[in-house]
Amino acid sequence: MKQKRELLKRFEAYLRYECGLSENSVAAYLRDVELALGTDERSEIDIEGLMEKVYASDYSPSTVKRKVAAVKSFYSFLLQEGMLSRDVQLYTPTISAERKLPSVLNSEELERILASPDVRRHTGIRDRAILELMYATGMRISEVTELKLKDVDLKEGIVRCVGKGGKQRVIPLTLSGVEWISRYLEVVRPFMDKSGRSEFLWVGKSGRKLSRQALWKMFRKYVSMAGVTKKVTPHTMRHTFATHLLNAGMDLRTLQELLGHSSVSTTQIYTHLDIKRLKDVYKRCHPRA
Repeated sequence: MKQKRELLKRFEAYLRYECGLSENSVAAYLRDVELALGTDERSEIDIEGLMEKVYASDYSPSTVKRKVAAVKSFYSFLLQEGMLSRDVQLYTPTISAERKLPSVLNSEELERILASPDVRRHTGIRDRAILELMYATGMRISEVTELKLKDVDLKEGIVRCVGKGGKQRVIPLTLSGVEWISRYLEVVRPFMDKSGRSEFLWVGKSGRKLSRQALWKMFRKYVSMAGVTKKVTPHTMRHTFATHLLNAGMDLRTLQELLGHSSVSTTQIYTHLDIKRLKDVYKRCHPRA
């Protein structure tokens, strides 16, 4: 049971710090997945079997919908952690829920967040560099914390990111991103990692790798300082990155590569978001709308 407890602990961190779920949702998802797992201690989780258990239950439709969402989240977590040997396509024939459009930051909100760190301090320079990286690349929070020094090529203005399933992708950096990361590497990082032993790009005052939890708390602090009141998580920066590029005319196939999506169908959610924006503008501007 120790192995399962450790797995659920990591899943809890994923729900809280990557997905940004509320405490109640985290508790419900953990409970749903733990019940579905039962006493299964196999090295490879039968994710299809877990979903079958949910559909074979006598729960109400609303409860089944929640449990399906929990198993889907667990499925995404297992893929990200490299714990599934193949990209299993979950079959959900009975319950279908309309996919919510992701929340994004407008340009003003984004600029306020980017400008929030106190760059007179070492931690402020580091945090500004991290925020610039997140917006410049659309990387997931786990990808940001796992970046190594060797993954960043400032002369070429690129980062090499290892995403889900161990797939590597190359993402260009903005000029502002290059500027702030350079400043961090020159001024801050040698001060934090005095031994020079850490291979990771982002470190704390102790010289150890910055954790997902630390990055999450840092991000939430600057969102609050910027006065952004709507629900915003580190993943919102990824949505903002994608939406801004699509609005500027980038094609879906290129955006798919930058985001590291295995299927362009996943990337198409941003097309729906752009259509919503167009409708809002149309209603606001058309005399008879």
